[in-house]
Amino acid sequence: MKPRPPYVFLAAEGFPPTVYDSQVADFLRVLARSGVSMDLVNFDPLYPKTLATREGRVRRARLQRGLPGRLQVLPYVPYEDRVGAPAAQRLLRGALGTGPWVIHARGLKAGYLAACLRERRDDVALIYDMRGDDWAEHCFHHTGRGRGPAPGLARIQAHEARVCAAAARVLTVSQALADTVAGRYPGVAAKTRVFPCAYDPGKFGLDPEARARWRRELGLEQRFVWVYCGSLVPYQLPERLVALGKVARAAHPDAHLLLLTPHLARARELCAAAGLGADAVTVRAAAHDEVGGLLNAGDAGVLLRADDPVNHAASPTKVAEYLACGLPVLISDRVGDHSARVRAEGLGVVLAGLDDAALEAGVRGLREAPPTREHVAASAAALSREALLPAYRALYAEALASVGG
Repeated sequence: MKPRPPYVFLAAEGFPPTVYDSQVADFLRVLARSGVSMDLVNFDPLYPKTLATREGRVRRARLQRGLPGRLQVLPYVPYEDRVGAPAAQRLLRGALGTGPWVIHARGLKAGYLAACLRERRDDVALIYDMRGDDWAEHCFHHTGRGRGPAPGLARIQAHEARVCAAAARVLTVSQALADTVAGRYPGVAAKTRVFPCAYDPGKFGLDPEARARWRRELGLEQRFVWVYCGSLVPYQLPERLVALGKVARAAHPDAHLLLLTPHLARARELCAAAGLGADAVTVRAAAHDEVGGLLNAGDAGVLLRADDPVNHAASPTKVAEYLACGLPVLISDRVGDHSARVRAEGLGVVLAGLDDAALEAGVRGLREAPPTREHVAASAAALSREALLPAYRALYAEALASVGG
């Protein structure tokens, strides 16, 4: 029997399609190509459906086929109380068995469970992968702003402190987030490393053939195409995205907005309310393996975010994917490290605000002096998973050596 690898990727968010495919499965496949194979242990909020229904079993089998290591799906148990925490920890101990183990824990929920295990076992090394500012995200969930006070914030703060103390390394998605963590826990700064959300170069890159094919298929060959790819949840500012399409169209008659989103009904409702017809906007869903080609069909990518601590710490993967496909970016200010990168490297336009006047100024500025697709794509190389692989391999080897592996 093939020995199990000593590396485990631990998550506690189930399998949301877009996030899981781009940020977990693709990441594990890229790692495996470099010689680092990881098992995946995932606490699934939809566990009964995943386990007991035919649809769930088919999806689980498909997920396993797409992974280089073993997949273990565990029932998500609320870990915050006196009953849930021990139950979740027992499930994790049973899934792992004897070590040594290096656990790459994605997010605070997974990190907390791994930290509890690390505190009891010397054969476990924890790499805590912070996906954002959990304090700010908790406040945003409760109040609509990434600042306190908010119910339950003290618990989030206590859990984060415990995980950061237990971790061998703390990974942040932006330097802005690393600076925030250093301000909270000065002793943690020395073990913090920045790993931005990165793209898979096997799926995203300049592709002139895909560009020509998709522009022809969508009837956009003579248009300047503004692309947004992602959900239309409130923090993505969907009303402002549609406003951008209207402003861009008024400024340049050849402008066209391409919305790639799973939220088709919401997108069509917003476009209709704004008076954007089929000649001004295309709304469609996109399978993960279609996204690279569809991004190539665009001329500029769009990312609009509010000026909020949640976004100051962020590293949206879609920005890296836009850039990899040669799309200059129209982006809000203070979005993680991306806004500063766009400004410093001439990769598009950083907006001065989100009102119509600021959107129009950004649209006109990008249209008047767009960077070349080749320049944009070349700059994205630093955000590819391949570029980050040596640092990841060194990180895992160091962690494994620390527990006798």
